[in-house]
Amino acid sequence: MKRPNFLILALICLFVFVEVLFLRPSNLESNEQDPQGMFNSIESQVLSEKKEDSVAYTIEGFHYTAVEGEQKQWEMDSKQALLYEKSRLARAYNATITMFDVKGKSTLIEGDEAFFRFGSQDLDLVGNVKVTFPDGFWIKTSKAYYRRAIDEVSTTEPFHGEAQPNAGELMHMWGRGFRAKRSEAVVYVLNESRVNMRRLLSDELTDVRSDFAEVDRFKKVAYFTMSSPQKFVETDRGTLHVKSRRQDATYDSKSSSIKVMTAYDDVLIEERDLKKSKKGLKYATCQKADFLTLEDKILLSGFPSVYQEKDTLTGELITIFRKRNVVEVNQANALHETGSSETVETPAPKR
Repeated sequence: MKRPNFLILALICLFVFVEVLFLRPSNLESNEQDPQGMFNSIESQVLSEKKEDSVAYTIEGFHYTAVEGEQKQWEMDSKQALLYEKSRLARAYNATITMFDVKGKSTLIEGDEAFFRFGSQDLDLVGNVKVTFPDGFWIKTSKAYYRRAIDEVSTTEPFHGEAQPNAGELMHMWGRGFRAKRSEAVVYVLNESRVNMRRLLSDELTDVRSDFAEVDRFKKVAYFTMSSPQKFVETDRGTLHVKSRRQDATYDSKSSSIKVMTAYDDVLIEERDLKKSKKGLKYATCQKADFLTLEDKILLSGFPSVYQEKDTLTGELITIFRKRNVVEVNQANALHETGSSETVETPAPKR
């Protein structure tokens, strides 16, 4: 009878010991008594791979809830996730994150991939990211970040947003970089802002270009400013072109229209339809212009002047009625006739 080869037996025992110790997946929470942990099923822990000296577990149907104290902050569902034991990093695919606030309202964030570290409530999202706020306002971009310390969602990438998507083409917004706090109403556009607001009843489009924009989702007001006092916010309102140092617009989602738009400081209004300019307004200047959309009129104040085909009107307040192509001057100073040195005084109309 041959004697057993103790060397071979010893090598087999050593191989089995190493396989059990190093290659068997263990629970991420180091709790063998509770194999469920964060996972829907312990059976989903079936694949593993080496990556940067850390074991990655492939989890099908991943669900995770981030809690601070007794308050649930956000929860994630994804089709699949990789979990790295040593770095405690999670990489979720086709992720949907529901974020909760103290009022019970939720913000929804979707992305092709979501990264977070266990113990931290920060999130990084990559690929087809969409952020939908409680009022239906949404923003799409390629990358976004959530930082719990300041409760803010942000990106430095180009983005596209839309307000009240169920109400039609009311407001579309583009820019490069935005930030928004979940608990606050304002979305800040950080660069290259462009906002389109369409008046659905007449299909008149208002197209605003500025460096910065602030959109208050609750008050339905958008503010537009520039990075330098030498630069102008520029707007096209139908056939009118408007330039000024800053502008703001109040929009109404229920009536699907822009209620009021105001231009401030060094305002220039130009009629770009040649047929209309021959019959009435050619261009106007002032320090403040209020565009009352529902009434279809423009109020000019702050040293206003209106230039028509042959005349220039000045006064304390000038009202332009666009539909009727009528200019009304309150407390008129003078009417200047083109090609003449005479100044004709015009009395103020009765109020």
